[in-house]
Amino acid sequence: MDDTTITVGSINGGWCLNISTIAPCAISSITFSDQQPCDDNGTMDQTDDFYTADVTVTFSNPPAMGFLELEQDGAVLDVVNIPVGSLVGNTHTFQDVRLKANGMVNAVEAQFSADQCGALRRA
Repeated sequence: MDDTTITVGSINGGWCLNISTIAPCAISSITFSDQQPCDDNGTMDQTDDFYTADVTVTFSNPPAMGFLELEQDGAVLDVVNIPVGSLVGNTHTFQDVRLKANGMVNAVEAQFSADQCGALRRA
C-alpha cells in the first residue's frame, strides 16, 4: 500500500491542499556473482568452511534512514550492511560476502532496517 501525505498551507491568504502519494520501498531481487572456491580455513573441521560471493540487491524507494542489510540467518557469516545514505541508484553489490560452505542450500535475506517494506529471501 502506498503512503499518502496531506499538507495544508496558506499561500497569498488562501488555503492550499496538497495530496501526494509516496510509493513504498521494495526489494525486488537478490543475485549472486563471482562465487569463489571453498576455503577450508586450514582445518579439517567442515563446520568452519566458507566461500565468498558478490551479492547484488535490487530495490526501489529506499527509506530515508537506516541500513540495507543482509541477514545472518546462518548462511551469512559476517555483519553485512550499508547506510541507506550511501546507496547510489537502485542496486547495491555487497562484495566478497562470506557464506557457509556446508553442502547445504544457503538462503540469504536482504532487508531495510528502518522500514517495514518487507524482506526478500534467496537461496
